[in-house]
Amino acid sequence: MRIRESCSRSAAICLLALLSLLVAPAVFAAPVKILPIGDSITQGGHIDAEFTYRLALREQLNEEGVQADYIGSRTEGLNPRFAWPASFDTHHEGYYGQKTRDVVRQVTQHLPGLAAPDIALVHLGTNDSGWRAPSDVVAPIRQLIGRLRERNDRVVVLVALPAKSIRFGGPMLRWELRLMAWLASTRESPVVTVDQSGLSIAAATFDGVHPNPDGQRHMADQWQASMQRFLPGMRR
Repeated sequence: MRIRESCSRSAAICLLALLSLLVAPAVFAAPVKILPIGDSITQGGHIDAEFTYRLALREQLNEEGVQADYIGSRTEGLNPRFAWPASFDTHHEGYYGQKTRDVVRQVTQHLPGLAAPDIALVHLGTNDSGWRAPSDVVAPIRQLIGRLRERNDRVVVLVALPAKSIRFGGPMLRWELRLMAWLASTRESPVVTVDQSGLSIAAATFDGVHPNPDGQRHMADQWQASMQRFLPGMRR
C-alpha cells in the first residue's frame, strides 16, 4: 500500500513538472544578438517619448523569457541628452534622416567590430524615392545581407516593408522588397519581410512619420511575430 501511494505521488509530481514546462516561457541559455538597422524610426531619441520599437520589443521578449542583447556601434538618439528608460539596452545602427545607401555604408564599416548578429532587423527606405527602389533601396539591402552573412552565415534577416507611406512609388518598393527577400533567402540564413506598413498615421505617430508609443508597440508586435519561429534555434 505504501509503495503504491509513493508511486502515485511520484507520478503526480512528474505530471506537474511536465505541465509547468508546457506553460512556462522558454528561457534561452544565452542572449540572442539582435542588430537593429534603419533611419530615424530605428534611432529615435528626438521627439518626446520617441523610444522607437526597440524598447517595446525588448520588453516583449523579456516577458517571453528570451534574453535579448541589442548590438550596434551607436547608443544615442538624435538628441544626445534624450532620456532613455533606466537599464534599457540602447545599442543600435539607426541613422536619423539618412537614405538606405548611406546607412548600409556606415553599418558595413562597423560590422567587423560588432558581435556576430543572430537576427538583423532592417527598416530602410522611408527616406528614398520608391520609384528608384531597385537601385536606391533593394540593391543596398541585398549588399547588406551579404555583409551580415560574412559575420554569421546563419543570420536571420527580417526586412521591413516600411511603416511610412513612401512619397512616390510605395507599393512598388514593397513589391521589390518582397521579391528581393524571396530570392535572397536560404535555408541556413532566412530573409523574411515584415509588414510595417499598417500604421495609422493619425493614431500611431507623433508627426505622420515617427511612431508614438502606440505605434512603437505595433511595430514591436510585427517584429516579434516574425521572429518567433526562429527563436528556438537560437539556443547556444
